[in-house]
Amino acid sequence: MIQNVGRGFFLVALLIAACVYSLQDYQQDIKKGIDLEGGTELLYTIPTELIPAEQRSSVASDVKDVISRRFDSYGLKEISVAISGNNGLLIQLPGFDNDELERLKGQIERAGELNIHLVSTAEYKTTAVIAEIEAKMVERERALVAYNMMSAQQRALQDSPADLDRIVVYRPSTVDGLRGAPEVVENGKGLRVSGSYIQEASPTTDQTGGPAVGFTFGGAGSTLFANLTGENINRSLAIVLDGVAMSVATINDQIVGRGTISGNFTTEQVEDIVTILRAGSLPAKPKLESQQTVGAVLGKESIDRGTQAMVIGFLLVISFMLLYYRGAGLVANFSLLFNLLLVLTLLVIFRNTLTFPGMAGLLLTVGMAVDANILIFERIREELDRGKALPAAFQAGFQRAFWTIFDANLTTLLTAFVLFQFGTGAVKGFAVVLSIGIITSFFSSIYVSRLILTAMIRRNIIKKFSMVRLISKPNINFMSMRGVTRVISIVFLVLGVSFLFWRGSESLGIDFTGGTKLSVNLVRPTTERELRDLVADLPGTGDGTLKFEDLQVQSLGSTGTVDSSRYALKT
Repeated sequence: MIQNVGRGFFLVALLIAACVYSLQDYQQDIKKGIDLEGGTELLYTIPTELIPAEQRSSVASDVKDVISRRFDSYGLKEISVAISGNNGLLIQLPGFDNDELERLKGQIERAGELNIHLVSTAEYKTTAVIAEIEAKMVERERALVAYNMMSAQQRALQDSPADLDRIVVYRPSTVDGLRGAPEVVENGKGLRVSGSYIQEASPTTDQTGGPAVGFTFGGAGSTLFANLTGENINRSLAIVLDGVAMSVATINDQIVGRGTISGNFTTEQVEDIVTILRAGSLPAKPKLESQQTVGAVLGKESIDRGTQAMVIGFLLVISFMLLYYRGAGLVANFSLLFNLLLVLTLLVIFRNTLTFPGMAGLLLTVGMAVDANILIFERIREELDRGKALPAAFQAGFQRAFWTIFDANLTTLLTAFVLFQFGTGAVKGFAVVLSIGIITSFFSSIYVSRLILTAMIRRNIIKKFSMVRLISKPNINFMSMRGVTRVISIVFLVLGVSFLFWRGSESLGIDFTGGTKLSVNLVRPTTERELRDLVADLPGTGDGTLKFEDLQVQSLGSTGTVDSSRYALKT
């Protein structure tokens, strides 16, 4: 049993108070996902003029991967990034405010190309020389476009346009839309280091204590950077991000492996630069074509039915625990509510976007916590049947159940770890939610339930465990059936895998295979259900000529689940 019950109750009360305070403090930051509330839809095109013809087919996919990493390194924002057509991106963002929306658009549209250049000497800083270099840069870009328009056979007969020995970059501007002062930097071999060698980027502070970006080179990049700085002491070095000289400083000594980007940044600007550097540079810079407000992916009817099902499921669980385990079930229900409070608080603190699958995951957490409590109570019942007194049965029951619960939670936690390590986007987000649920349910069932029951037993509030017993003395030799059950399990496993391969891509939804998006304009505002019925009655749907499998209906021009005259149909 827990020795210091008073201290334990103080800890639980402190956690409850902290959760309530946090939920009140963060209530404005609880964001609903695209599926529940809608948000903003951005359509981008990807210019491919500077990309060789044979590489263009994969450019959209490469850009999508980089932007996905920039948006959601931990999978908590639930931002949808999908390829549209041959060279387009369709991005849907939950209900962010205007400032955060502009930040996210900036992360999409920045190429993220970082290079470190040696600053050219004074003779290259005259107005005439700068104008000459700028003209050469324009000429080279045109030549590169023409070169990439050639066939592979034509390109094999001539060299690609050579890099310029020097290029013009610009200091940061204090006025939006205008360039800062020009700066000529060296661009030849050995006089610059590519940001592709950066191994890690993180927020730090500069010499004045202001926000800055720290970066570390890996492999050959560390050697190149050391050679560049060691051979050019007392000259200036420029750290250039997307053509802007973010930081220019004098080299006082050889620098090995690491550097700092400083420049009167705000904390948010540092976070954005770190995110971009970690995700990598874009092979092509997307161009915004359209922006519009969209409604919830799930219609009002679907959301209402799903919410109703989850509420009914939750009520059935707590009712069963109360009716079957009585007093102990009441304790288990309290630990369930405490667990939900912990999970919700942690998700809010982590700024997790609340989606419908996330809500279902919360209900799954309830089931995990209930399973642990049931195991504990049944172990206590077994010890009581052996003739032990209640305190001794309680102690032995918890000890016997502990390692079973621990093993089950540990294996699930390892699964969540694998999903987080190798997954992306929503998969990472699910892994985070799953991990939080496992840890909090383990704590609530093993510690909180035990704490309350310990106090009740010590104060003689519970003198016996009164529980319903459906089977008084089960005497089933399960081990004798292991051969039959193995065969049955293998048969079902083989059938399931075979059926999966037999169906092929038909088993995959639109998230995996892609599909078609249709925009429709109606003569009057219509509900989602009316539109679905209208689609179902279209000619050809009855005989299978026209199929709308896994149809998603999303309103355009407004958020939420209101009636609309403009919809997007996805199938």
